[in-house]
Amino acid sequence: MPASAPARPSRLRRARSTKGTLSLLVCVAIVAVVTLLSTGSSAGTYASLSDTSASDLPAVSAGSITAASTFGIVPTVSYTSSVTEKVGNLMVSNNGTVGATYTTTLTRTGSAPLASAVRVVLWKSTAVAGCTTPVSPITGTWASLPVLTGTLSAGASQFYCIKTTLTSATGLTANSSVTATFTTVLAQSSWTSSASSAVTQTFVSSADTTKPTAPTALAATAKSATSVVLTWKAATDAIGVKEYLVYRGTTLVSTVASPTLTYTDNGTAPSTAYSYTVRAKDAAGNTSDASNVASVTTPQALRCASTGDPAGYYVNYTWNNTVKGDASVSKYLLYVNGSSTAAASVGNWETAIGVAPDPVHATAPSGSTVPVVLKQKLTNGQEVIIATGSVRLAVDQWGSKRIFCA
Repeated sequence: MPASAPARPSRLRRARSTKGTLSLLVCVAIVAVVTLLSTGSSAGTYASLSDTSASDLPAVSAGSITAASTFGIVPTVSYTSSVTEKVGNLMVSNNGTVGATYTTTLTRTGSAPLASAVRVVLWKSTAVAGCTTPVSPITGTWASLPVLTGTLSAGASQFYCIKTTLTSATGLTANSSVTATFTTVLAQSSWTSSASSAVTQTFVSSADTTKPTAPTALAATAKSATSVVLTWKAATDAIGVKEYLVYRGTTLVSTVASPTLTYTDNGTAPSTAYSYTVRAKDAAGNTSDASNVASVTTPQALRCASTGDPAGYYVNYTWNNTVKGDASVSKYLLYVNGSSTAAASVGNWETAIGVAPDPVHATAPSGSTVPVVLKQKLTNGQEVIIATGSVRLAVDQWGSKRIFCA
């Protein structure tokens, strides 16, 4: 027994040495994991090591922070003497798995005078609330803007409204520009992640005196006795077309906001000739030359009589046959609600068509008022509108279908 006693301290020392080696290997492995996860990505990844008394191995946890920066509405603008304001929005996000603090700083390149002349107002909002009224705004210029700061939990975003205003054109050079870059940096411990968004604003001229080009390919189509549809091709302008001025003869009948390229004139009279022109207008008030003239004659109004016993058994339409005996007309077709199912037909010399309720009710619900169009069908197969009207559908107290003049 006395000879075996000295061996015990040696075994204890080897046991402690084994545990120390295992702990060192764990630490080396953790360092290797952190190095691999943090290389080649804008995301920041971290790991933490904590000792525990209940286990031979330390506890390990890991996570990531990933910055994102995007414009919802990019505040790009070309400033002129009349275009001096632009509103946009910026979203900064943490797409990682752990929370982090953020700082968003502004850097700019380009025209220093323009950068100083543009006032920049930012405020926190939401996509739902929008950017109508500033709340606790941060104010500066493209030359100098305070740093934005805050905290973003994992997967969270912060919405910023951006309103820019050209405060003065004095000393600015035409066609000068400034590019502003917002850089957001997320930080968690010593790990960081960054993302950037840039916007360019331009000063075009202190005085825009160039008129837009004239709209082209204006066309007018009579859709009914009281309705004409106009279409045209867009004008061009160095700054941009703001609106189109629609003239019936020499009378301005409507102003259509760009980029819309169509207008319906519902103020026409039956059997009347009209001519139209369109002009383009830019934001500085410059107006283009007139487009080509588009001429059209509205069809006549169909005369309608509800007949039958009881009333509503059918309707009878009559019109002025101004081309009676013209060999180019093969027949007349009356379309109800645009449907050939409810179409009635008569010869090229007749001036009246009766319509029963059943085929019309088959194409439209009871209680509705639907359009009626009379067309000449020419011998070459072309159909030409010559008169329009409307008809009202109903069901009587016994459930019978009825048709009446509208």
